Amino acid sequence: MKTIKVNISIQNDFLESRNITIEDVENHVRFLLKTFNEKYLVLFPTEVSGNDIDKIINTSNCLHKIAGFDGFDGFDGFDGFERHIKLYNKREFNSHIYCAEVAGFLGDNGFKVIMEPIMDSHTGPHPDLQLEKNGNVTYVECKTAEISNLYKPEVKIKIANLILEKIDTPFEIELTFNKSIDFDAFKEMLDDSFINEILSVDKNLNEEFVEWEIRKGINIKLTFQSSSISTNTNSGLVVYFDLYVINDATDIGNKSIGIKRIIGKRSIGIYEMVNYKKKLKSKRRASSNQMVAGYPNLVFIKGINVVGDEVENKTYIRKTWLTKQNEWCSGIVFFDVHRFSYWEEIKTVIDYLANPHAKAPIRLK
Repeated sequence: MKTIKVNISIQNDFLESRNITIEDVENHVRFLLKTFNEKYLVLFPTEVSGNDIDKIINTSNCLHKIAGFDGFDGFDGFDGFERHIKLYNKREFNSHIYCAEVAGFLGDNGFKVIMEPIMDSHTGPHPDLQLEKNGNVTYVECKTAEISNLYKPEVKIKIANLILEKIDTPFEIELTFNKSIDFDAFKEMLDDSFINEILSVDKNLNEEFVEWEIRKGINIKLTFQSSSISTNTNSGLVVYFDLYVINDATDIGNKSIGIKRIIGKRSIGIYEMVNYKKKLKSKRRASSNQMVAGYPNLVFIKGINVVGDEVENKTYIRKTWLTKQNEWCSGIVFFDVHRFSYWEEIKTVIDYLANPHAKAPIRLK
């Protein structure tokens, strides 16, 4: 086994403010090293600072909890936990941690939980969890369809600042990405031709604004001499927008989430437009393939506002997921864990929608 050296460098006042010790942090790191072995290098830093503490301790606490359940292997040779850990990778880390959170919640509610149960068929289905209680077996799929990552403004602000560095013309610029934003890819794209295409627009046009697709999947809107822009050159104001649009006639639900940064007479807005109904539909197809015929099946979804507000979300779920065509899906559980930080209160949000057409109904208790 490869020796992995982890350096922990955290200020004492930071530790005291969190009411933890350096020994606490070391114990959590040791647990993760023992759990993931060399995969630790992919998932966690070897130079640990205060910025890494929440992820390290939350992950450690979550996995500690399920490693102790009957039916999990922990470090004593049982099956489920070991199979679960093998699935982790950097890209799908949050999906697997969500599955672990669901397992912990169900264990707290009296279910015997088996992770990544071994099924008879090699071709499927392969549900995430198998539950046993009072002699009854239920299967569970976990889906992280939540959209909270799109509310994080850091990447959008970095892109806004990058453009503001290169363009000092008093434009109001809006960039809308019709795909996931990748800062590194955009930075490479932002060459002289990109900037020149913006600066070459005739400012004397008898138009309030112009719009075009500046690059594939990226639309731009230029507004000239906008009176809404601040004249304070030092304002550095950052405004957050959450715009929601839905068109039931075409069954399209779009949500544009972004920031607008205003400095002097320049303004740049960065928005990310994603079809959330399409995103959730792909989750439904994937989960339907994992339904085990002859048994109750539950789908846990992270987030209660995936396609808009909570009411619209439930309406869409009932119309498209809880149907006769999906009869082996017994119900949908909206479940999330909100950690203000690892040392503060943890709030669990849960709601349950039963499938009235289910062949194997279940009451979640």
